[in-house]
Amino acid sequence: MGYEITALDDFTESINFLVYSDPGAGKTVLGGTTNGLIIALEPGTISAKRMGSTAQTIRCKDYPEFAEVLNDLRRGKVVNPATGERYEWVVIDTLTELQQMMAQNIMRDAHKVSAKRSATVLDMLGHQEWQSLFKRVVHALNDLPENVLFLCHAMRDEDEDGEPMILPDIAGKNGTQDSTTMSRWVCGTMHAYGYLKVKRGDDGEYRRLIMQRSGAYFGKDRYGVLAPWVDNPNMLDITERILNPPKKKKKEH
Repeated sequence: MGYEITALDDFTESINFLVYSDPGAGKTVLGGTTNGLIIALEPGTISAKRMGSTAQTIRCKDYPEFAEVLNDLRRGKVVNPATGERYEWVVIDTLTELQQMMAQNIMRDAHKVSAKRSATVLDMLGHQEWQSLFKRVVHALNDLPENVLFLCHAMRDEDEDGEPMILPDIAGKNGTQDSTTMSRWVCGTMHAYGYLKVKRGDDGEYRRLIMQRSGAYFGKDRYGVLAPWVDNPNMLDITERILNPPKKKKKEH
């Protein structure tokens, strides 16, 4: 046979986790708690540094630079200089900006080939290429042996009944007329995702990571150890919960 059958108990996957929020809620600070590698696609890593993060970073100013890093990750060439080993976590900060970098690169390349194609506006052909490339990159990141934390901005929309929705800010209709379908597609590829918000309690502000559908917020926890929410989330604690879940008590007969 050209394939192998494996017992489910012996099958392991890397963790794919998405966190989205409004600006200033603490996405990058949360990414810094991985002590892994932050691929910075937009400014803001200073917030993690000031909170004591020991994570390392690669700054990519455009999509070709990111593509080079991704290819090296897939080949196992991106390692921690201190240990010579692959990182436990890779953080994409942010997936929203990565998608925009892809669009800008496609428009620049198209304009170089034909002056009739715009360097600032995606035409139909460019839009199809953009969505296809974006999906391939998300799949490639999800297939990495490293755990991957995707950080996203949040966007607001309405469902078919006019009810408010807050979803990851990822553009694209993904072959439909619904402007949120690419965002939903990305969420569907994740093992877990949630919305990070700032709340105020008796002792001051704190962060809450909402890990299941709650009003306008969307979330999912396939691991069954994070829902309905995690207060003051830390990726080291979240990783421990996922990898070493509490044992369920056997029912007494």
